[in-house]
Amino acid sequence: MDGSGLAGATVTLAGTASASAVTDANGTYSFAQLANGSYTLTAAKTGYIVTPSSISVTVDNADLPEQNFTALSASMTIAAGYFHSLALKGDGTVWVWGYNWSGQLGDGTTTDRSTPVQVSGLSG
Repeated sequence: MDGSGLAGATVTLAGTASASAVTDANGTYSFAQLANGSYTLTAAKTGYIVTPSSISVTVDNADLPEQNFTALSASMTIAAGYFHSLALKGDGTVWVWGYNWSGQLGDGTTTDRSTPVQVSGLSG
């Protein structure tokens, strides 16, 4: 997992082989001795929305590079624009993702975001 290090999320591996792991207190997980082949990783935890919904990876005689998921609490309000979306979490933080060519995400950049990023500088 990525971000705040969500403990207790289940990461499932399917494909050439299958396995599952639970993230530790730091939000990390691992799979050992994977056979060469194609795999799909998914992550889930009750009460959270995880993005991306899955990650496709190929193992070919090499270590699998780190694969990150972002998890947001499901207790939030979400608003969707035509090309971007915003989420107000229960803790008052605002998260955004989508196209950002004019800086409409409010994260201080014009970088498009496929996963949610927190907007800084907001107060309730």
